[in-house]
Order: sequence, then C-alpha cells, then structure tokens
Amino acid sequence: RVGLSFRYPLGNRAARAASRASAFSLRESLLAFENYRALVIEDVSRAWVDTRAAIDTVASANATLAYAQAAFEAEQTRLGQGLSTSFQVSLAQQNLLDAQLSLVRARVQVRRNMARLAVAEGSLLERRAIVLSGFPQELVAQRQ
Repeated sequence: RVGLSFRYPLGNRAARAASRASAFSLRESLLAFENYRALVIEDVSRAWVDTRAAIDTVASANATLAYAQAAFEAEQTRLGQGLSTSFQVSLAQQNLLDAQLSLVRARVQVRRNMARLAVAEGSLLERRAIVLSGFPQELVAQRQ
C-alpha cells in the first residue's frame, strides 16, 4: 500500500512562507548533494588515472633497469678486454643504481596512488580489515 500526503496552506502567509523556505532548503540540500557526488566521482576518477599512470611508470622503469643492467655488464666485459676504463664502468654502475632507485620510487608511487584510490572510493579500512571500535556496525552492514 502506497500513500502520499501533501499539504499546502491556502490562506496563511506564515505557513506559506515556511513552506517556501522548506522547499528552498530541500532544493539547496539536493544541489549540495549533487555537488558532493560530482566531487567524489572526480576524486575517484583522478585517483584511478593517477594509479594507472604510476603502473605504466613501473613498466617503463623495469625496461630502463634491464637496459642499464645490460649496459653495465657490457661495460664490465669491455673493461676485462681492455676496451674500457674503470671510469666508464663507474658511470654504467651509477646509471644502474639510478635505474634501480627509479624503479623503487615508481613502485612506492603506485602504492601511494592505490591507497589514495581506496580512500577516494571509501574502501581503505575494509581493504585493510580495520574495524573501528565504537563505530556502529549496522552502518557497515548497510554499506555492503
């Protein structure tokens, strides 16, 4: 059974003013909700794009590391054959270390972006299996 109740004051100015104020307040609340909803969608989208970009950066850093490793090994071989200097080997080793550091930084950035994405979509605590003491569990059950 469905019912609808509607009231509109016919001659009472104070009641009409209160009705208008109530309608305005409702409209304002709906607009605020839509604005907040749009902001949440934007935050989640931005966090997703940043995470994907960071993952691509890790792939690039892996390729750079493989190249630097090969260059370092080649330079060591050339040094053993007398075709290179220890300075050239040191430069290749520095490039290898830089590539390793870049890979670690890229992986850290992926983790940061994944955490930011979880915060934006509201699943950080759930993903980490964290339960807040004193938090009404009915609200958690409603969300799932």
